[in-house]
Amino acid sequence: MPITPAQILVVLICAMLAGVLSVALRLRAPAPVKDSGEIKTVPDLNFLFEGQTLVHTNAPALIRPLSADDTDWTALTRRLAPRFSEFPAENPMAASAGKTPMLTYVSDLTADSGLVEITDLGAQTRVLVKQSLPENLGEMLHDSIEGVLQSNRFEHLVENAPAPIWHVNPDGGIDYANAAYRALCRMARYTDVASDELVHLFAEPDRSRSGVPVRQSIVTRTGEKPHWFDIYSLPHACGTQHYAIDVNAVVNAAVAQRNFVQTLAKTFAQLSIGLAIFDRNRQLALFNPALINLTKMPVEFLSTRPALISFFDHMRESNMMPEPKNYPTWRDNISRLAEEARDGTYTEIWSLSSGLTYKVTGRPHPDGALAFLFEDISEEIRVTRDFRAELDLCRSAVDAMEEAVVIFTTNGAVSLGNRRFQHLWDIKDKAQLERSTIVDCCEIWAKTCEPSDAWDEINALVTGARSRAPRTYRLATRNGLSLLCTATPIAVGGTMVSFRTVGAMPADAKALNRVTTSS
Repeated sequence: MPITPAQILVVLICAMLAGVLSVALRLRAPAPVKDSGEIKTVPDLNFLFEGQTLVHTNAPALIRPLSADDTDWTALTRRLAPRFSEFPAENPMAASAGKTPMLTYVSDLTADSGLVEITDLGAQTRVLVKQSLPENLGEMLHDSIEGVLQSNRFEHLVENAPAPIWHVNPDGGIDYANAAYRALCRMARYTDVASDELVHLFAEPDRSRSGVPVRQSIVTRTGEKPHWFDIYSLPHACGTQHYAIDVNAVVNAAVAQRNFVQTLAKTFAQLSIGLAIFDRNRQLALFNPALINLTKMPVEFLSTRPALISFFDHMRESNMMPEPKNYPTWRDNISRLAEEARDGTYTEIWSLSSGLTYKVTGRPHPDGALAFLFEDISEEIRVTRDFRAELDLCRSAVDAMEEAVVIFTTNGAVSLGNRRFQHLWDIKDKAQLERSTIVDCCEIWAKTCEPSDAWDEINALVTGARSRAPRTYRLATRNGLSLLCTATPIAVGGTMVSFRTVGAMPADAKALNRVTTSS
């Protein structure tokens, strides 16, 4: 719909007549709206000033300041300026000293018959606005005044927004920028332009990408590191509106994360344990060189980010995992394996046909990811097996001895005892013997034998409380046996105690003392 000159006139003078609306609405009920073309004389607007300060008016709404710095006269000037561009910014009568009793200003608009008279009354100045307007202007004025106030609020919001906002006209120049953008201009490295000149800080984005943020950076005077923004652009008929959102913290966090991942990758590369991390979709997300060496899987295959099932299928085909007896059951076990790994409970020992032994451990990771660790424990298994074989050989040798023998560690615990020792001292449970200490054994010996000072000395020898020299004792049991006991220090702080039967005891067995002490 085309805009008529009468409507333009109404919009321009609406603010000036707010006072008339306010008074009219309070003094009478709303009258029926008449045709907007009907013209009727309305009361003149009177303003009485003392200097720049208003002391009386019949249109107070027009004097409402638009900003905190406005005086009453300035507020009126702002309201009248659209119609009376020559209306003075300050009270002219304050400096005329009566030389100019009246000043008259006519409207700049051809369709406007309005007239403004400024009259010097001595200590006071009167401003009289004479005009004829449509009678139904009241409702239009109310909406217009609210629109002006709403526009002022929007302007305040945009000006004081924390994010830079600016407008580029069709010619490519910046015709508006808020305080945040101007502050950014002062911070940027533009020393060859005036401090109040608006410059293009960011490249103009492609208009076809309207609404899609474009990440750009600028360098400020405070440092050499770039400052990053996401630029949102909204093109329209009169140019393009731009909004810059500070994403510096996001970019810095991404850089820190990338550096952290690189550090982890370098650390993983040095590990001898194979590492395979699967994301929440069970796709291989990360692996290290040790995994390639242990599983013999080609890099090309791993680089395709295979699924968890495909990963273990390939290991099975390469004989790098135990061959399942039932393939469907094995596939089900793979799913169980993933669930157990998610709970952090999966651990298995894989004995391969090649003789290698792998320890496979599943561990949960954030966001539903899974990590599998493949560790070659073949050497550890071999050492353990060799140790067990040597231990079994040592047990067999001790069991073959004719003497009753028990071996104590440096802290007094029983390390080994043969069958003759168990039989001599009536110890039926081998596990009980292995849980015993020198104190337990001395109690058994003291209960079975006649009183002797040998037990305290053997205890001191085993625990290191006395000189670790070999000792030999002649003992008598309560059932009449004569025993020869020898306590001998051995390697790594251990002590071997042996008992040999030497026949029946004489009648004075209770009087037997220690026979020999070797040094």
